[in-house]
Amino acid sequence: MKIKEFVDMQGANQDTGNHTSLLLYGALMFANIDAASVLDYTVKALVGGVVWLGFKIAADYLSQKIKKKNK
Repeated sequence: MKIKEFVDMQGANQDTGNHTSLLLYGALMFANIDAASVLDYTVKALVGGVVWLGFKIAADYLSQKIKKKNK
């Protein structure tokens, strides 16, 4: 085996080790999350999104109505 090939292989192994460490770190971080809090957050986010969408639609409707009235 040539020295250059050996160095290239070592670099590839080190890069894979970094990705494995990142995967392990992510798994450990998500291990402490319970399903109830994730579900609660999801419901709150969906309700907040629906409320925002309702206000956005109302604002667009009123904006168009005001523009037509001023013409």
